[in-house]
Amino acid sequence: MATILFKNGKIVDGTGSPFFYGDVLIKDGIIKGMGKINKKADQVIDVQGKVIAPGFIDIHTHSDTVYLLNNLGKSKIEQGVTTEVLGNCGFAVAPAYGVAANDLEDSLRKKGIELSWASFGEYLEALEKARPAANLAGLVGHGTLRKSVVGNDEREATPQELKEMEKILGECHEEGAFGFSSGLLYAPSCYGNKEEFAALAKITAKYGGIYATHMRNESDRLLESVQESAEVGQKTGVAVQVSHHKVGGEKNWGAVKETLSYMQELRQNGLDITCDVYPYIATSTSLSALLPSWAHNGGTRKMLGNLKNEDFYCKVREGLNRSESEQEFEKIMVSFLPEGKNKKFEGQRISEIATELGMHGSDALIYLVMESEAEAAMIRFGMCEEDVQEVLRNPLSMVGSDGSAITDREGRPHPRNFGTFPRVLGFYSREQGTFTLEEAVYKMSGMPAWRLGLWKRGLLREGFAADITVFDPEVVVDRSTFTEPFQSPVGIDYVMVNGELVLINGKQVESFPGQILKRGRT
Repeated sequence: MATILFKNGKIVDGTGSPFFYGDVLIKDGIIKGMGKINKKADQVIDVQGKVIAPGFIDIHTHSDTVYLLNNLGKSKIEQGVTTEVLGNCGFAVAPAYGVAANDLEDSLRKKGIELSWASFGEYLEALEKARPAANLAGLVGHGTLRKSVVGNDEREATPQELKEMEKILGECHEEGAFGFSSGLLYAPSCYGNKEEFAALAKITAKYGGIYATHMRNESDRLLESVQESAEVGQKTGVAVQVSHHKVGGEKNWGAVKETLSYMQELRQNGLDITCDVYPYIATSTSLSALLPSWAHNGGTRKMLGNLKNEDFYCKVREGLNRSESEQEFEKIMVSFLPEGKNKKFEGQRISEIATELGMHGSDALIYLVMESEAEAAMIRFGMCEEDVQEVLRNPLSMVGSDGSAITDREGRPHPRNFGTFPRVLGFYSREQGTFTLEEAVYKMSGMPAWRLGLWKRGLLREGFAADITVFDPEVVVDRSTFTEPFQSPVGIDYVMVNGELVLINGKQVESFPGQILKRGRT
């Protein structure tokens, strides 16, 4: 492997410490020297006026199947991301047994992917064979784990089923999982009770992993949901990671000040709790997630069948009308629909679609769920800029996109898929002064590396893996928008993964040096 020397850079090392000027020498995928270096190298890259930083670690992503289809990871590499953490919000594609395997096989087939694994370890092998451009690490999704043992039904797990879930989770950790995640907004993860989460968290705590949770409520019951998350950690000793911390609904704006203060108090009292955040005022998920949780009992296919029954349909509509006002439908934009007669509605608000169809907002929403076979996705505007900055600047937060690596132009995906990390550097650090450049880089490299236990990544240090991002601090910024999402950021000049350049002068090259990272072995 060629020896590469970055010369004359402004080094921001990922610790949060002040920058210094110097060079970085890389050989055999490892950082071999830092400071003023006069050694010869096969390739010398003068980065005068640019920042040399650790490659960014996206601690919260949904790229679980992306690299199996296209291993470039384009929209992440262009942001300077060198490591992605998969399996968040209770969603994962491994382990896949029983009902989970059947459901996954159906969804993967639509994407053109063959289900070739069952265990977590076999899934990691499939990722390794795909030769990704970025490093990949995985969490076990509670929803997928529960499906594998209990299925899609809304009920408590039996003692035998809980023991089986514990056994499988332990196997996943042995095979390299970094923890497990829950998605308490989504079925079937939301059907688990406190005892179930505590039992599973004990297994993860034993292996030193994290419990990452998409909480049960991120609006009216925000504090209560943080308390529920904290209780899992208090009972088991597991490290708690609150996913994409935010609050939705104008009447709730400002509530993050209370939850962040509460989390800081918990840390002072010995609970290892942190959070991640994406730098945007809109969420994104499946449109069907807005339907009442009980409607998902039995799985997606059963729900779609039940919606053809008038009584069931009316109950769902009543539930929607209680939770969503007509004004709320104005804030929900449809971001993806499958090919067909409704494709034209992508980019429109539910309120607009309802008017065109001559329907009430709730009926239009259910119609799109049914017609798309629950594949419809949405973007929802419900947060405020002040809260986003409040969470971003808090010492307990790190940056995670909650997005995917996107290569193909399809739908109107959330701009977080394309611009999260440059936006933190450009808009928030440089333009808004939310935090210093050093703090911004720390929240995107050293801090997530610490959270995951990646003890040889996330910092610029001799002997560490050469995951490096070079950017222009005066130029770097996101360009992706909610109306025009497919726009690459500017100001990211070089990206290196394990000592190989994958981005040169802002353009991705076909190099695939990513590694599949495993807890305790990376």
